[in-house]
Amino acid sequence: MRDLPERQRTLRNTLDWSFGLLSPAEQALFGRMGVFPGTFGLEAAEAVGGGPVPAGQDGGGEIIDTLGSLVDASLVREADRAGQPCFSLLETIRDYSRERLRASGQWKEAHDRHAAHFLKFAESAGAGLEGPRWPGWTGWKPSTITSAPRSRGSWTKTSPGRHSS
Repeated sequence: MRDLPERQRTLRNTLDWSFGLLSPAEQALFGRMGVFPGTFGLEAAEAVGGGPVPAGQDGGGEIIDTLGSLVDASLVREADRAGQPCFSLLETIRDYSRERLRASGQWKEAHDRHAAHFLKFAESAGAGLEGPRWPGWTGWKPSTITSAPRSRGSWTKTSPGRHSS
């Protein structure tokens, strides 16, 4: 271990080093992806991931391209579920992502976007559970369900200044 570069001697140093290699748009999206407690689909990533990049810095293009860069950097994992791409972060990386989100000052905005996206999903699901569209909702994307807030305001339990139990 002594012969490794300093950046690789601890997981934290490796994550700091990897984060430092990201563009501002990639750093912003990486932080925002920490709001997902489980897997998430592209639609959810776009809903949560859109938003401002720090002033004076290039936005970096479409969310899908930026998300692809995070997959290439091994910070986000991609899988295929029922023919749809889904994404996730390993728990340690998600914790680091959340730290970066807090430090960016975008904690509330990202969680508000997350809650708004899943509220919209729940409202459309409610309509789909009644009538002839019911069969279509029984096979809904698992990635959507695992990333939904656990309860109303659940993200506030781990928001800055509060500690989760």
